[in-house]
Amino acid sequence: MNVFCQHIVYKLRSLFHSFLTRITLYNRTVAVKKEIRKISHKEEGNPTLDSVTTTIVELMGSVDLYHYNKLAFLFEYFYIKNFGTRFTEEQFTKLPHGPTINSYKKQIQQLAEKGIVSVPLDDLKKLRTVDEKLHDAVFISKTEKTTENSIQSGSARKLIESVVSKFGNMSHAQLEAFVYATPPLKKYMASMGKFGLKQYGSPVLDSRCIKISDYSNETSKARKFIAKLEPRPRMTPEQREKYDKEFDWMQSLKD
Repeated sequence: MNVFCQHIVYKLRSLFHSFLTRITLYNRTVAVKKEIRKISHKEEGNPTLDSVTTTIVELMGSVDLYHYNKLAFLFEYFYIKNFGTRFTEEQFTKLPHGPTINSYKKQIQQLAEKGIVSVPLDDLKKLRTVDEKLHDAVFISKTEKTTENSIQSGSARKLIESVVSKFGNMSHAQLEAFVYATPPLKKYMASMGKFGLKQYGSPVLDSRCIKISDYSNETSKARKFIAKLEPRPRMTPEQREKYDKEFDWMQSLKD
């Protein structure tokens, strides 16, 4: 083997070892972050997620477990889609009928124990088949404390209202069909068996199925900027007309 070939082989080996090192570091980082999230969720819960689901219950009055989970998922997905960033940080675990809040029974129980929502805890804790869960639904209902613990203003409130208005009255079959048509679910289903994604039990809204950077464009950045302005800055009539048209996203959610 001549010197040139030896040099090429050496370079390729170096690149391969560098690649393996980066993969190992990435996997370790992901594992550490998962443990941190688990510890944080166990000790403190997820107040931001709680506020979103509480707002869903407030708007619905009473919502079954299936819609509770799917509406929360659609809110987070649309928030990423429209604003290029996460809101709740929940990644939603894939179960037979789609994405659900991680440890959703515990999350609901904690809200119920605080009096923020009402739910029959004995029914909530029962182990049931998927079909039983769909046809013998457990409902989460609002209480006198629901409104004061919900999101009352801002872009998140408007988005939750739109999600509830658009999907809240769908049947389970209709809602499931829409959820499975979203890009993260499509990618999940196409990638099962790869990248550590299992048929059930893996997160749907992590970086393997949705990349935040794909939605962090100029429009999403502008939406975040406009959403923070109370009241809007002084604009010319032409600018106001342009922004009103551009940011009237509540009437046509990006899906």
